[in-house]
Amino acid sequence: MRHHKIRGVVYAVCWAFLAWVPSKAADEGSQFFNTLKTSKHDAFLLRLGTGALSEEVLQKIEKMLKDPQLVTDAGGKIRFYLLDRNDKDLLTQDLEEKYFFDSIPVGILVDEDGRPVGRTIVTDDRRDTLVREIRRMRDIKEIRDKAFAESAKSEKGFSVQLLDKGLDLLPKNELGKYYQKEVKQILDGDDPGLTKKYQTILHAEGDRSLLEAALERLRRKISAGTMDLPAIINTLNEEMSREGLSKEVKQKFEMHKFRYFATAKQYEKALASLDEAFKLAPESPFAEKIEGFRDRIRKAKNLQEKNPEEPVQGVPTK
Repeated sequence: MRHHKIRGVVYAVCWAFLAWVPSKAADEGSQFFNTLKTSKHDAFLLRLGTGALSEEVLQKIEKMLKDPQLVTDAGGKIRFYLLDRNDKDLLTQDLEEKYFFDSIPVGILVDEDGRPVGRTIVTDDRRDTLVREIRRMRDIKEIRDKAFAESAKSEKGFSVQLLDKGLDLLPKNELGKYYQKEVKQILDGDDPGLTKKYQTILHAEGDRSLLEAALERLRRKISAGTMDLPAIINTLNEEMSREGLSKEVKQKFEMHKFRYFATAKQYEKALASLDEAFKLAPESPFAEKIEGFRDRIRKAKNLQEKNPEEPVQGVPTK
């Protein structure tokens, strides 16, 4: 009896979280998503970040995204959108509210319903790398769709094992928000192992929601012009010290400290933040990208030492 009560409490927490998040990913009032749905296109949303790459590289990426051949190379039926060139655009604001661009520069592949399929770090203008990443994510989408279709044909109307197969390669920190139906079916299923797996995933996603809220509060203070760099770093440290945060979320906070140090050209502190971010969660998918950031900051540091009065290209400068 006690086991059933505990399980009921856990279910209540998980279902409460699912009820809290938006019930529909795609905004029906948005022409962008209506067009995707009507034409059955995917979309690749790219946010590079202010000053994250040099203007020259940014222009090359923008030109590449406008090239019709890129659509063909990426497998067809896909739209590209560069948020950085449309900061004041209402669509850009809507997309930034809908999807959390936690790692800059980052690209997000979404399907025709606005559901995220995958994320990738974009650090240069190499066409072959971008195409390879997009095709990788579209392969994941194909696996997802096939598993969901097979699940729907099962005797009970769904199969928790097939649903898990369809969800397993997707971004884990967005399942509760964009795949509510499938997650609910698994939680209500008859596989204790999968039930526990998705309870853990939802707990981590709750951590991510705390991260989003904290960064939004920080962004508003910065926009109001009430914070200097020391105040920003102190605020991030305070947020990181909250009890119960996962090491992956703490890693994200540390990466934001890195960005602010790099923006201020305090490269020694930026490198120290990268080292700390790696130590926090060396097994996370994002950790493998950190060495690339280290190389860029080291190069920027060397250029700064040789030409202290010259602007440094390829790193944040605003």
